[in-house]
Amino acid sequence: MSSQRCRSRARLLAVLVLFVSWGVVRPGQTHAAEPRSVSVIYYSDLLHPHDDPDDHFDLATLFAVPEFHILGVVLDLGDRQAQRPGATPLRQMMAITRRQVPHATALAEPLRSPEDDGATQPETGQGGVRLILDSLRRARGPVTIIQTGSLRDIAAALNREPQLLRAKVAAVYVNSGNGAAVQDEWNVKLDPQAYRRVMTSGLPIHWCPCFGEDGYATHWRFRQGAILDRVAAPVRAYLVYALIPLPVAVDPVAAVRSPWWGRLVAADWQAATWAAERSMWSTVSLLHAAGRRVYGTGDDEWEALGDEEAGRRGLGPESASRSFAFEPVTVTIDEQRNLKRIPAGNDSAMRVFHAPDPQQYAREMQSCLGKLLGSLGR
Repeated sequence: MSSQRCRSRARLLAVLVLFVSWGVVRPGQTHAAEPRSVSVIYYSDLLHPHDDPDDHFDLATLFAVPEFHILGVVLDLGDRQAQRPGATPLRQMMAITRRQVPHATALAEPLRSPEDDGATQPETGQGGVRLILDSLRRARGPVTIIQTGSLRDIAAALNREPQLLRAKVAAVYVNSGNGAAVQDEWNVKLDPQAYRRVMTSGLPIHWCPCFGEDGYATHWRFRQGAILDRVAAPVRAYLVYALIPLPVAVDPVAAVRSPWWGRLVAADWQAATWAAERSMWSTVSLLHAAGRRVYGTGDDEWEALGDEEAGRRGLGPESASRSFAFEPVTVTIDEQRNLKRIPAGNDSAMRVFHAPDPQQYAREMQSCLGKLLGSLGR
């Protein structure tokens, strides 16, 4: 072998040793932590035109959280989706964020009993249950389900393949119901049997009651202008497109790519819309599912941060807000939808949202939502 070839081989060996040494963690060294990723199935009664545009704000929040790996979006109330497609705002949000997300239409009819798997319902509404089950099968790790409508397809999926859900579901965030007593809240009434099935299933549930006493309610309100003034132009167009009372002759995707709304809406309508108050319920479930904590970042300013970002800012978990928590609980529900909430030990599969100071919680949620949506689409 020539001396030149020996020198070439020696240089190659030196390079290989260098690469290997870079890959070794020496004592006292650590690799940089990878960003947190949460696999999510999102289930929403999102409609356009809306029943309540809080669903449009929630969808924007979902897409604004980079930790979420969105496996699919199920559009609830399949009987209404053909006439009022939630796919319209979903298409807009995908255009704004350049993220393509699978979606499907849910079952059309309420379940007949807690054991009903929805298999006899029309084929046009079977896509939602299939999307849930297929996403769980393909997922390499645990999956979080976030619900902001009925629980219909989640209950049907559980009844079809209970072992799959018990093996793969890390948490179900249930944005439904009242903190106690009769469960006459809107999302429950959409499908009472599905609510009863999921809430008593033994799955790991983070229950976010919409209404209730003593702080057992996620409801809060804000003035719409407080958010609309902070967001980027495409997101403002997306929200105005949702809020405008009459259909407009503008393609929905084109609408978020141009300042059409400033030319089409009347000044008095815009002023009234900015001044109007908006009720919200599901923001806290999205922040909590992402693993974010709320930190004070200034005078009357709060921000929901993941542990990695909080660490970069010198904030530890001990400095996070204590305005709300998820407490261990068990529940019973009878056929008349009467619910009894029972405190439980830490081994309980269910946690219930509780805000001891609802006014402080509302201030924090408005600030967190404004900062989060303010980062979207820029």
